[in-house]
Amino acid sequence: MGSTTGSASKPLPQQATHKAVQQRKSTIPHDAHHDADADDDDGDEEDDDDLRPPNARRNKPIPPASTSISTSATAAATTTTTLPPSKPARHDDDDDGMVGPPIALAEQHDDGPSDNASNSDDDNADADFKSGILPISNHIQLLDHTKTVSALTIDASGSRLLTGGHDDDVKFWDFQGMDATFRPFRTIEPFEGNPIRDLQFNQSGSEFLIASSVHFPRLYDRDGVIIQEYAKGDPYIRDPKHTKGHVASLTCCRWHPLDRKTFMTASLDSTIRIWDVENKKSQIKVINIKSERGGRTAITSACYSNDGKMIASSAQEGVIRIWSSGGPFLRPTHTILSAHMANAEITSTVFSLDSQRLLTRASDDTVKLWDLRNTSKALALARDLPCSFGEANAIFSPTESVVLAGTSVRKGEGQHGKLVVLDGNTLRPLKEVSVNESSVVKILWHPKINQVVLGTGSGAVFVYYDERVSVRGALSCASKGVRKNRAPDVITNANIEAVIHNPNAVLKEEVHRKTKRRLERIRKDPIASRKPDMPLSGPGRGGKLGHTIQAGMLQSLIKDTTRSEDPREAILRHAEAAKKHPYWVDRAYQETQPDPVFAEAVYEDDTEEQWEANKKRRQ
Repeated sequence: MGSTTGSASKPLPQQATHKAVQQRKSTIPHDAHHDADADDDDGDEEDDDDLRPPNARRNKPIPPASTSISTSATAAATTTTTLPPSKPARHDDDDDGMVGPPIALAEQHDDGPSDNASNSDDDNADADFKSGILPISNHIQLLDHTKTVSALTIDASGSRLLTGGHDDDVKFWDFQGMDATFRPFRTIEPFEGNPIRDLQFNQSGSEFLIASSVHFPRLYDRDGVIIQEYAKGDPYIRDPKHTKGHVASLTCCRWHPLDRKTFMTASLDSTIRIWDVENKKSQIKVINIKSERGGRTAITSACYSNDGKMIASSAQEGVIRIWSSGGPFLRPTHTILSAHMANAEITSTVFSLDSQRLLTRASDDTVKLWDLRNTSKALALARDLPCSFGEANAIFSPTESVVLAGTSVRKGEGQHGKLVVLDGNTLRPLKEVSVNESSVVKILWHPKINQVVLGTGSGAVFVYYDERVSVRGALSCASKGVRKNRAPDVITNANIEAVIHNPNAVLKEEVHRKTKRRLERIRKDPIASRKPDMPLSGPGRGGKLGHTIQAGMLQSLIKDTTRSEDPREAILRHAEAAKKHPYWVDRAYQETQPDPVFAEAVYEDDTEEQWEANKKRRQ
């Protein structure tokens, strides 16, 4: 079979014929006795025969409508022929292939017989989907988080992936440096005890923002070194415009798509704040959002339009507001009341490439598509998409032909979280991919490497790719083996047994390696362990006076009579005891007793003549 890589870069001449056949088929009503998917399969077989070389053509029986095509046969058909998507893929460089690789449709779900009123847009979307725009043929798992992965971001080149989760960690994955063990090369905990809500690289991939459940964002370089920590507000100031930062937990952070020095953050304090990268002391603009009753409302998500002219915000009350990014932020330019069910948290808002459509997802288990030129009613609606996480999102594909959304499941019920593929115009379900026994929370599709990254509730990160059209990324490390330890430079023979004799050797004192024994030995030494004084076991023990609490209280109640006593009587009271047991004065005269010897004269008894004589003698 021929390779599809070449066909992606150079369209075959017969593809124009195939497109014409598809357009012609969209105008023909379907037979009520035949399934629409069976008709599409017949057309695909005929087109495959037309696109094959003459020597490779072969006749195959057409399967009935009730017969399902096997996975191997579908994969073989996709390998033989690759049809271009309806919208041209964007090329970032010469190495990029067509965005939208072919896939093996192993779990294609039929919607039953199609209605006669189906329009050509649905048929074109089906043709685009069957031509292969979802790279899910292979995947790798990154298993290092212990809790839900709630934030994903990849730099512009597609070489470095950052993941953040409810385990408070941000992990760095380098696709070029990883081997088959798939381990991160660095892990940081930016805010201890606070889960990560959002991550985003800037346009160049040199810096990234972190939004957590704390009140302030942080800016890091691509290696995880903190660059800036921005201010947090004063919760005691009532007007949020007068504070220098947020006063409640952050919910998201977004870079301006055109200005590298500007970013915004949304918070539960009912504000969106626009920051200058160089100014960490205060924000430069504040969007104060009020509820319908005039009070505060939690801002659950926000995003810039691709041209940077609009800001979309969603509130916990189910209202979407569109603001002009240039201000003034007095009132929104668009307001969609009751966009989702009341009190349903809108977890994601995404603009289309032309900034004319808005994709939203909420905890009411729906995904809606809005046309900003007419917001009275949703353009399309998808139901039955369970959403239990505040960070769950829905995204456009790089060509906007499909929409991706994940489903949430309850832990322990044995259900599998799924990646649901919806039509980009009608949000009609096209495909479901079972991921694992946990919820699919965060989704990211990088257009340059053409790979889809999923963050799940179990902490596992899935990177889906297709070897035929995906470039670099997971392909770089999936093909590598487990890195082996390098052999030592010096090789010794372990079988050599020799005895070294050193008669003058001094035996080294045995070192106690057991920490427990060393601590026990220190505990027995009162000086090394700094043992405090033992408590008294009785009054007056060891020369210390001991007394009870009652004695201390009575001492404060006894009146001090020292001032009323006669000093002479107080001294003579101890005269008899001092005479019997001399200690201070009489002890010095015991050798001359019973006749005490006194000085002949004292200094005060000297006359003035003796003073002058003594003075001259001293001179």
